[in-house]
Amino acid sequence: MAALDETNNNGAELANQNTAGSNTGKNGGFIEGSEESGYQIEFDKDGVFITVYPMEDDHVLFEMDTMQKILDKYRTAEYSIVTLTKALRKADGTRTQLAETFDGDPDSEFDDMHRFGNTTFDNGLPWAEYHFEISKDRMSATLKWDELKGRQIPSVRDVVESMRRAGIVYGFDENYLKEILVKGIDFVAAKGTEAKKGEDARIEKYFDLSNIGKAASDNNDRVDFKNLQLFVLAKAGDVIARRIPHTLGTPGKNVLGDEISAKSGKPRPVPAGKNTTIQNENEVVAAIDGQIVDNGSTISIDPRFDVSGNVGVSTGNIVFNGSVMVSGDVEMGFSVKATGDIEIGGVVSGGDLEGNNISINGGVQGMGRSKIVARGNLSASFAENAELEAGGDIHIVDVSLHSTLTAGGKILLEGRRGALTGGIASAGEEVSAQIIGNAANVITRVSVGQNPMLQREYKKLTKELNEARKKMDSLKKTLKALEKIDIMSLPEQRIEQINKLTRSQFPLAGEIERKSKQLAEMDEEIVKMKHGKVKVRDTIYPGVRLSINSVLKNFQTAQSFCSLYVDGDDIKTGPY
Repeated sequence: MAALDETNNNGAELANQNTAGSNTGKNGGFIEGSEESGYQIEFDKDGVFITVYPMEDDHVLFEMDTMQKILDKYRTAEYSIVTLTKALRKADGTRTQLAETFDGDPDSEFDDMHRFGNTTFDNGLPWAEYHFEISKDRMSATLKWDELKGRQIPSVRDVVESMRRAGIVYGFDENYLKEILVKGIDFVAAKGTEAKKGEDARIEKYFDLSNIGKAASDNNDRVDFKNLQLFVLAKAGDVIARRIPHTLGTPGKNVLGDEISAKSGKPRPVPAGKNTTIQNENEVVAAIDGQIVDNGSTISIDPRFDVSGNVGVSTGNIVFNGSVMVSGDVEMGFSVKATGDIEIGGVVSGGDLEGNNISINGGVQGMGRSKIVARGNLSASFAENAELEAGGDIHIVDVSLHSTLTAGGKILLEGRRGALTGGIASAGEEVSAQIIGNAANVITRVSVGQNPMLQREYKKLTKELNEARKKMDSLKKTLKALEKIDIMSLPEQRIEQINKLTRSQFPLAGEIERKSKQLAEMDEEIVKMKHGKVKVRDTIYPGVRLSINSVLKNFQTAQSFCSLYVDGDDIKTGPY
């Protein structure tokens, strides 16, 4: 850029240019236009001035855009567009100031790195030199100074123009540039916008199954062990879940203006299962009344069968594919079997139950014949002369008398009395009671750390696996013998039998692999039971025969407020 104090040296050359072009002014600087052109813009040390001359018949020889281009050509800083507009409208020949300063000579050029050269202005200082470094991912551009000391800082307009010449067209803020340039430090001049990945589809569930099997609390924080919250029910028409669809994401842009595509979120199907419908494309609605069953991939409604009164002569035995609620008793000799949960409002008196989670509000009067089997948790007010079995936990609110209790998880007697007296109690993880045994030293057997049901299943699975392996050995021997026979000489029916025999080895091999894996998983479960324990909040009496992880102990004296566990080969007693 030519300096203001040097322009008179080339005035003769400028004077020979077209009158609409640039000339030197009387104060130095430059002049664009003339009276014949209808306008004159002066660039000198006092500022930038415009004169718009009146024309005959109001005929205008130029446009507003022409004026702005000339001002931009000289990099005029912060001129008033309002003042410019008024001057053009008045066109009365008045000289009007548009700006206090301008930045340079339009004939000056940048080099390939967009550095400013040695041109000086009226302050006698050359422009600072700088260049831009664009990151490999094109997401940022950094301005780095090449020569700064003793030089003047370029204007925002110059820096922006330099960026655009370098291809940097996105991600800069002129206000920020104005603040940071004066500090004379290297800085990130432009930043791209990262693409935003779309959100995965998700399922909002309007129910909570986490409290199933847990005792409820009332408003006074009193635990009600008679209510283990075994069900979460829905009514027909209830919206029980909603899919929030995936989103496509938001594209980004790098500093060169290139769009960066965004990854969309993962879709997910609506988890509508049995006895539900889909509403508004995304909502799962209960089609019938029943309990909610969530297996992780689908949500279903499991209907239940309600019995108003007792299960007895008037109903016969009940076998139902779902849940059953009996408001009365289960009478002697009758049974209820369900694939879902069972809730008995009264007493089981010599009857049998088999279901998922089982709740017996009135308890079990077994009479030496009742058998209650729950695949999940089982709760009852009391148990007397009965057999109770649960894959999960057994909760007895009051007392268990001369009964056989078997639980894969825990046996808990946590009511006011909480007594375990007589009979057998076997749990995989823990037995907890107020009292075990009684002052009369009745024999009470307690076993922890061995899940009888798991052991039973383990023995059954081991037997089936051995039989499958024997069958596979026999099959392989037969097939090996058939290799010596010219099969093509056999009748077609015989050939088909041999082919069928050959194919049968593949599902048999799959069965062997599956059962072997199940046994390995059971082995892991059995190992976990080595930390079994017995907890007594009140007293454990003589006559109790205790087994923890196959370590035996017969109590000769009473102990109170204790916890019993295995340490090495001995059963140790610790504080409750």
